[in-house]
Amino acid sequence: MANIFVSYTSSDRDWAMWIAKELVALGHKPHVHEWEIGASEGIYAWIEARHDAAEHVLCVVSVEYLKAPYSTLERNAALWQAANKRPGYVLFVVVKPCRLPTLSDHFRRCELFGMPEQAARLRFHEFMAKRETPEPASFPGKAVAVSNIAVHVPEHFMGRDEALVAIEKGLGRYEGRVAVTALHGLRGVGKTVLAAAYAERHHADYRATWWIRSESEPAMRADLSGLGVRLGWVAPDEKEGPAIAAVMERLRHEGEGVLLSTTTRRALT
Repeated sequence: MANIFVSYTSSDRDWAMWIAKELVALGHKPHVHEWEIGASEGIYAWIEARHDAAEHVLCVVSVEYLKAPYSTLERNAALWQAANKRPGYVLFVVVKPCRLPTLSDHFRRCELFGMPEQAARLRFHEFMAKRETPEPASFPGKAVAVSNIAVHVPEHFMGRDEALVAIEKGLGRYEGRVAVTALHGLRGVGKTVLAAAYAERHHADYRATWWIRSESEPAMRADLSGLGVRLGWVAPDEKEGPAIAAVMERLRHEGEGVLLSTTTRRALT
């Protein structure tokens, strides 16, 4: 049994109550301010005491939650503890489609929106049963991207600085929104190595640098599924169809910081 501080905002109250009851059913002790604070008690003192004593902070995440003052305070304090002293301290349960801030996006999460209650219950129970110690949050400016790029860049790769600068400008022209840069030229001029060199030199600028093999649709789908697994968006044993759909949806909503690279003209539709 674990003492779990449930962090939520008023717009997600129904979700928070449902989650807290499921925690009780699993044998945990959830701390919910509406269950424990009397009319004459101060909420800040309660938050401070319960937050300090909790073994985990469970964040009920939505767009509203990410903006609310109290929940932001609770979340940031928990993330700081998880990054420095208490791995696994933060549990993200996402109840509405939203995009998590970059510094917390790599934490493992459980998404419950858009599914029947029984399916949501099963997913939540599995999430709580399989809590894993997440990688510590990286200090800003020192993030290391996951990558599957196996293309070899020659040790003495030279003479393409202008092209690399042009790629950087092209990918940055929309200030974090989706950007597409196409490398074109005759076969054998080095487009593949140039793309790999850019990914290698700029890997710290992204949370993922991922090579999509577009020679065939099965290869494309396999690489996209692999991206989802590496980023924790889909389970390793997820069927390909649902996995691809989940990855495409996550890329649409929170794809900033993911560099997808391919050197052929085919596209996934």
